[in-house]
Parts: sequence; C-alpha cells; structure tokens
Amino acid sequence: METVIDKIQFRLNQSREKIKLASIFLEKKKYCDSVLASYRAIFYAIRVFLVDKDIDSDDPDRIIEIFEKYLQSALFVNTNIIEIAKRSKEIKDYAVNSNGHIQYEQAQVMLNNATAILHEAQRYYSH
Repeated sequence: METVIDKIQFRLNQSREKIKLASIFLEKKKYCDSVLASYRAIFYAIRVFLVDKDIDSDDPDRIIEIFEKYLQSALFVNTNIIEIAKRSKEIKDYAVNSNGHIQYEQAQVMLNNATAILHEAQRYYSH
C-alpha cells in the first residue's frame, strides 16, 4: 500500500518530469506543447499539497478548485499558488483554443510558474 510519503514523492517526480519536458519543448520551439507540459507539472505539484488531506482528483481544473477551497494560500510564503494556477489555466486554455498560436513568452511564463509551484511544494514538504 502506498504511503503518504510515496504519493508525495511520486507527484513531485511527475512534476519534475513534466517541467523537463516543457523545457525541451520550449527549446525546440514547440510552445503549445511546452505550455501543456508546464500545466501538467503545475497540476502534479498542487496535488502534492492535497495528499495528506485525503482529497484528490485527476482533473487539473478541479484540483485548482479543491486547492482554493481547502487550503489557505497564505501558508505559502514565496508563491501565491492559487493566482499562479489561475493565470496558468488561462494560458493553457488559450493554447488549446488558439490552434497553436502560442509565443515563446507565454511558454516561458508557464515554465516559470510550474517551477515556482514545484519549488514551493518541495520546500513545504522538506520540513
């Protein structure tokens, strides 16, 4: 049976892998793919905060709603996770609906957002 620590490590690793993938896509100028990989990284990193609350979902949009409802963003000193997640969802939605008309800057913002939330999750669970 998976322990809470196992679940946390799995989601942190998933987030790291998606960030690496987003970075590769960015380098190869596949900006839409980079945005989508970054969004998945954000999704996995946010799920880390929910593991010990016994609340979960496989739907990235639902995870943001759950996170906002059950956790106080004030707990996180360096990052306003809810605001970053909401802005990231807007960029992701635009990427999905724009037929791939994503610019480098948008993909870079998403990658930075994913990295910031992952770092916050790692910091939070390193206590």
